[in-house]
Amino acid sequence: MRRQSSLFAAIGVCLFTAGCLSPTETGDQPGTPGLDAYKRNQYAAAMEIFQAEAQQYPKNPYVEFNIARTYAATGHRDDAIRYYRMVRIDGQDVDVDSGVVAEGRKNEDLAEAACDHLIAMGVACN
Repeated sequence: MRRQSSLFAAIGVCLFTAGCLSPTETGDQPGTPGLDAYKRNQYAAAMEIFQAEAQQYPKNPYVEFNIARTYAATGHRDDAIRYYRMVRIDGQDVDVDSGVVAEGRKNEDLAEAACDHLIAMGVACN
């Protein structure tokens, strides 16, 4: 029983750090634990976190972008394209966060960054 309560406490901490507050409430976006996993090439763990965030924050372009990037990194091209296209719709006028995309891209929005990724994949950006 004690082991079970410790497990539930650990899950609670994990869920909290994965972004239980909405981006508008905190002033930033979800994704930090997922991005950490992504940067360590732990794509399955990153995707699990990003998918949970997508359930909690539907149409959040940061989450969609991270899902797209993870699909692209794991060779799921069609899924990556689908999510980059979602970002093209939901990410307009949303500033690029250097932690989400890449340094030096602060003058564009997520929609433009998604377009760049689509073009790099040889897909028309429309």
